[in-house]
Amino acid sequence: MTLEKTLDLGAAPASANDSLWQEAYEHPVTTAGAVAATAGALYLGGTALGRLALKSKPCEVLLFERTKFMGKALEDVLKENGHNVTWLSGMKNLDQFVGQDLAGSEVALDPKKFDFAVVAGGLDGKFSGMDIVGNLTTRRIPSLGLGTSSDMTDALKVNGAIASNKAVGFQSLLDKSFNLRGAMRTPQTYQAHLDDLATKINVDPSLRSEAEARLMKAMQETND
Repeated sequence: MTLEKTLDLGAAPASANDSLWQEAYEHPVTTAGAVAATAGALYLGGTALGRLALKSKPCEVLLFERTKFMGKALEDVLKENGHNVTWLSGMKNLDQFVGQDLAGSEVALDPKKFDFAVVAGGLDGKFSGMDIVGNLTTRRIPSLGLGTSSDMTDALKVNGAIASNKAVGFQSLLDKSFNLRGAMRTPQTYQAHLDDLATKINVDPSLRSEAEARLMKAMQETND
């Protein structure tokens, strides 16, 4: 299957990369090369939010991602943007707020410590990203939800997250157009921003090499 067919470039931009990112999320080894090439091909043009974003106080960020290379890439970008990151693969207990690390061990968490969360839809353990987003919302911890299908992205929104497909979310963090502090203040503005970015995805060779290099570096570091 060609890249164009996989991306379904003629379909609605917001769901164009759902199938490939679902494969990458569930089968990172077999699709790593395709994901890297695809992420590089997704160009999110410069925006006022990105260009005018002011330096702000770093956030304490909870990152939920079970795929090693994607988690590593997201962690690196968040840290480069000045934030402190606690990376987990899921939650063991929502009521007691006990997380699960990549090795499956329990991690006791203090919800009062965290300002923001980045949450993938599919995670390790019995709780989905949608479950976690709902719990975070009740605790007044805002979140960016990353879906691997349109239905998952919609469910993340319903449960309280600002949400997009995983590719758009990664790119918006990479190009710094998604500002966590800004999203905390005006979530509707940033949801509209992500929705707008999803309609503007197109191929740009100048971004392809940077995005591909970032994911390939993460794959090498995690042996995915």
